[in-house]
Amino acid sequence: MRVLFFLLAASLFFNACRRDDYDQNLSFVGRFEVPAGLGTVLTYNFPIPDILGTSASMSKAQVLELRLYAEQGENSFGHVRQAFVEITTDTSRLEIGYNTEVLSNNANNISLFPNEADIKTDIGQANFNLTVRLNFRTPTVQISTIRLEMLVGVKLD
Repeated sequence: MRVLFFLLAASLFFNACRRDDYDQNLSFVGRFEVPAGLGTVLTYNFPIPDILGTSASMSKAQVLELRLYAEQGENSFGHVRQAFVEITTDTSRLEIGYNTEVLSNNANNISLFPNEADIKTDIGQANFNLTVRLNFRTPTVQISTIRLEMLVGVKLD
């Protein structure tokens, strides 16, 4: 029990320090629709195009948090097996977050694990795109609207 408490405390400490390493936090939000009738074999891509970038002069930008929220339709993510998020521009494509074992509970949100990539060139453009990739454990039964929220820590020049 002490080891579990120590690991939890250390994790919270390091995550808090990670946020403090940045001069500014930027939030990006996008929405997409998941149609009814999608199966369980394929992983489906849901683009979120033309997200406004930032003109800030950055030396580093890193994803701190990625979360999906069920807004309309399916009221939980119990039917989702895996979730991934990619950032794409005209010249690059990079996976920035993942959850390969989404819990099959009735939660209305999913947290994804961000990677350590520096995305300053991607969000520093006028527009960039995000793509959410979902693999389902059960077929979708109704049209759903999902919101993606991304928090990015930015180190300014």
